[in-house]
Amino acid sequence: TEPPEIYAEEPFRVHISGLNFEPSEDRMLLVDPEVDCGSTQTHFGGAACTQEGSYGEYLICGDGSRSIRVARDGSYKICFCDASASMMTSWDGQSNISVGQFDGAGQTSMGCSNAA
Repeated sequence: TEPPEIYAEEPFRVHISGLNFEPSEDRMLLVDPEVDCGSTQTHFGGAACTQEGSYGEYLICGDGSRSIRVARDGSYKICFCDASASMMTSWDGQSNISVGQFDGAGQTSMGCSNAA
């Protein structure tokens, strides 16, 4: 995150590294840490990832002034809505993880209409 420490009511950005992103389509949401991403419409905010500096392998989500803030201090989970069916690198950098949707013809985008 930018800044590295987040405080209630203070704006911040989320930086995401991966592969084959589509900044104009991909989004992120903040949810309760106990919730599985995609399992609920309840969230604590979110943002588009269209900021200057975003590209196919790196996203900057939120504008740093208005789009992402939390009302109270606490723990949150960042959920990524991959409209473009991209690949993300695992936490240890050893493998790629598909986070998109597939069908018989290959990867397809399900969109992020319910996200931020």
